[in-house]
Amino acid sequence: QSTLFKAVNETEGARIIHERINSMERNIRQIQLFGKTFYNLYQDNREKFLIQMSDLTQQDMDKNLIDKLLQLKANEESLHTYILDKLKDEKNKLTQEDLNAFDKLTKQAKVLLDEAEKRVIEESDLLSVTAKKVNKQLIYLAVISIILALILALFFVRLITRPINDIARAIKTLGDEGFERSISIRGP
Repeated sequence: QSTLFKAVNETEGARIIHERINSMERNIRQIQLFGKTFYNLYQDNREKFLIQMSDLTQQDMDKNLIDKLLQLKANEESLHTYILDKLKDEKNKLTQEDLNAFDKLTKQAKVLLDEAEKRVIEESDLLSVTAKKVNKQLIYLAVISIILALILALFFVRLITRPINDIARAIKTLGDEGFERSISIRGP
């Protein structure tokens, strides 16, 4: 259950990273069209991206996912540096090729998200299998408990009714043979 919870957290983090990259790409496209007025939005989204990356890498995650996160972060840092250099020089405008570099980041984030979602499915399947095993065990325990309860009930009924049956036989014997014979009655 805790591994499923962890996998869900990883998936949510990967989804947020994917959304941040999309927002950063949108902001860069806005910068290309309208100028540097959208640069602060880009920086805000990048800051949120970096915070989410930091949060995710500090979690106890699958090593494969951590490696992909670190690769994504390295690629984003190099792209960010490249974009900053282009934006510093007023003569250089961002080209379509520059903007397409975000496609690589988006694809990496999508792969990360897909793997995290796959892990959630695997963990939920494992939890489902475990729940089915526990359910079977509970059914077996219930059947065994019912059988044991019936055996114990029969034993106690026999234990309680034996002295009563002995008294009934003794009274019948008294009626048939008289009062000369002694009666022995044993209790539980």
